[in-house]
Amino acid sequence: MANIAPAQELIKVNISTEDPYHYYINDKESTDLFYYKMVPEHAPIGALVLLPSAGESIESMLNQTSLHHLAVENNLLVVMPSYNMGTIQQEPELEFFDLIFKQLVDEHQVSKDRFIFCGLSKGAMISLTYGVRAVRDSNRYLVPKGIIGLDPPVDLARLYRYCEREIKRNFSEAGVAEAKWLKSVYEQVYGGSPDSVPSRYQEASVFTYGAEKGGNAQYLNNIALRMHTDLNVDFLINQRKRDLYDWNGTDLVAFINQVKVNGNKQAEVIITRDKGKRPDGSANPHSWSIMDADSTMEWMLDLLKSDKTNIGEDKAQETKRYELNDRLPKSNYLEDLDQLVDSIRINHPQPYEFISKSDFDNQIALIKASITDSTTISEFAWICNSIAATVGCLHTSTNSRNINFSPNQFFPVKVHYSNAKLFVTAPDALNTELTRGTEILSINGVDIAELKNGISRHISSDGYNQGFIDAIINRYFGYFAAFQLNFPPVYKVEVMDGHARKELLINHKTPDETEASESTSIKDLDFSIDPAEQIAKIGIKSFVYYDERLPIFKSFIDSCFTQIEQNNIGNVVIDLRDNGGGDPFCAAHLLQYISKKSFRYYKKGSTTYYKSLEKKINPFKNRFKGNLFVLINSGCASTTGHLSSILKYNHIGILIGSETGATYSCNANNITFKLKHSGIDAFVATKIYQTDVSGFKKSQGIVPDYPVLRSIDDILSERDVEMEKVRELIKIGD
Repeated sequence: MANIAPAQELIKVNISTEDPYHYYINDKESTDLFYYKMVPEHAPIGALVLLPSAGESIESMLNQTSLHHLAVENNLLVVMPSYNMGTIQQEPELEFFDLIFKQLVDEHQVSKDRFIFCGLSKGAMISLTYGVRAVRDSNRYLVPKGIIGLDPPVDLARLYRYCEREIKRNFSEAGVAEAKWLKSVYEQVYGGSPDSVPSRYQEASVFTYGAEKGGNAQYLNNIALRMHTDLNVDFLINQRKRDLYDWNGTDLVAFINQVKVNGNKQAEVIITRDKGKRPDGSANPHSWSIMDADSTMEWMLDLLKSDKTNIGEDKAQETKRYELNDRLPKSNYLEDLDQLVDSIRINHPQPYEFISKSDFDNQIALIKASITDSTTISEFAWICNSIAATVGCLHTSTNSRNINFSPNQFFPVKVHYSNAKLFVTAPDALNTELTRGTEILSINGVDIAELKNGISRHISSDGYNQGFIDAIINRYFGYFAAFQLNFPPVYKVEVMDGHARKELLINHKTPDETEASESTSIKDLDFSIDPAEQIAKIGIKSFVYYDERLPIFKSFIDSCFTQIEQNNIGNVVIDLRDNGGGDPFCAAHLLQYISKKSFRYYKKGSTTYYKSLEKKINPFKNRFKGNLFVLINSGCASTTGHLSSILKYNHIGILIGSETGATYSCNANNITFKLKHSGIDAFVATKIYQTDVSGFKKSQGIVPDYPVLRSIDDILSERDVEMEKVRELIKIGD
């Protein structure tokens, strides 16, 4: 039952005592992160998320509008996160919001599809950004039902050009200071101006004027939008020396027009005249006062009364969630298949690199022939996986987040393939006969070799890299086995019991038990020094430190090599095992500490976004000059494959482990979309990225200088055989 608090009471809920990304500024010395909430007397019919402008306190916001009072009176839960600044790319704060939203949904049973966002300026920007990424990337906790924005900038390229004009005018001291800061940050984060890197600005903007479908605006078709802006010509000209090109309303009109052209049936822009006032009474159109709380409340209630955000079938189909055995008409499946296949053919830079066009067409024809009106949505999702995997591209794939399944439906025991055999790798309290090291021969009558072959055809990988496929199967076997076996109600395994075969029924874990068993504490970045052995170890499990997070990675690497130099360490181990890739700027920065000579990361003329990495890059003066060992394995993908190719080609360090899951070339820069009827997410690569090396195959990963293969005994005993090899080589060198 929901916790009910007295109406209109402002309740503070603490989240953290640290604010590493400066979500909430102008709060003096405080680093607390929290949210305020106001709980209605009755069960909430929805939730209103209120977000202040940049640097504005929540208390100041609440003194300028009555919307929160009206919302609670009308049985809406109101939440105000401690956010008014944050990062440029806004990813960390979106995760912060999701944490809050999940707490609210769990505690107050408010439906996650009935959240309405409302913000001023930057608060409106992040509201719209949340909506875009919730639909485009399908990685947010919820999709907003509606977004109310007060005077937000929506086109970052045009905002950048406004900054240029504001600096040139040099009229408003505060305006010029803000423009200089914003222009500098954008150039650093995006790698240049909108003229030099237009695609990066479009990627980050809610709307891009002149781009097809308005760029990211296309993902807001099914979210109700109500934008507010105030036109005060006297303020613009006489108080700021600005004109309509500098007015956010110009972009907001274009934005709303574009989303309506795209098909949004509930989008509007409200333009008031000379209404904007600050709390002290001074005119300023960038204010909460441009929104009428009463009419806004009516709009929200009308929105929540409707079953759909937009009239028509598109919304219902895009947001619908399915059960495993739900079915769509055969015609819908075929239309979705054509949408996926056409996108691959049109957008992928080399769809027939690893399969001929005729073989690809024949495979699609066979798949279409296998589909019937009895095909379930989960079976269709598995089929889509196989089509994407056919391309031989890690960055071209599909996933089915809109299908309701939980981990307790997966194969519940942790296992590992080794030398074509399948072994239990972790003891299981619910299945005590499956002890550590038990060999499984078959599952539900399917031989484990046949099962593995079947799963392999549904995993996207670069050049059908089998090592990478094997690594992914071992990591997510429970998930893939469930799909391949069509989510059976029970799992029956045949095992070797001594020299005899034995059949066992597997007990399922509950969702809580599954979640607990899969928790992990592995750090993305880890550093240690063993003074006795004179070994420093740098663990890098991810290069996903894009844009404003890049300084975090660089600072970590800088600190590592500073300590290595201070402690006069002669042997350095860089552990890249299971690093799935990320930002190449991270890899390039690491290379500057370990390369003996200048290097070029990407081939000349091969990229759009990373032109600086096509130029010669010099090592740092304080580069490491001792013995370098790099640990790699089949889990090394994308950027980590690129880095490994440069290490191998330039003889940088000694590579130890197993063949990487990627090589010098890959396709990336994905477009993301949903299949029309099934709602399945699809990702298709659009660009080729190749490092400045030669002599490598696209169908083979980077081979280590010292191959080290793990036996099942090594896995069960958790031996670090790669590090043992490092110590052996150091001893030989001594």
